[in-house]
Amino acid sequence: GGRIWMDLLVLTALFGVRAWAFGAQGLPREPRASRTILQRLLDAAVLGSLVAFIDAVFFRNPWLERRRNWKYVLCAANLAWPWLLLSDIANFFKRVARKSARSVRRETKNGGSTGS
Repeated sequence: GGRIWMDLLVLTALFGVRAWAFGAQGLPREPRASRTILQRLLDAAVLGSLVAFIDAVFFRNPWLERRRNWKYVLCAANLAWPWLLLSDIANFFKRVARKSARSVRRETKNGGSTGS
């Protein structure tokens, strides 16, 4: 079995590769202003705390360990449930993208900068 530090190392590496490969487009959200190192450290601490919590509650839970592979069934169900709402999620992001595109066109038409 792995340890929490290995989980954090793999997660950090995956985020790093995603940011390297896709730049700002690889970020889950692009901040409106640049973030200070303290804010980035706070984000890393929150992420680490969440990973440690999930690891302790689900992956190292003695009750779930006695039930053999049920913890993996629970995790798979947690990954699968958004598929039931996939069309609603896609429609939401379509609306947001259209609204964002309209505001960029309006701002460009009025002579403002699009900011990047």
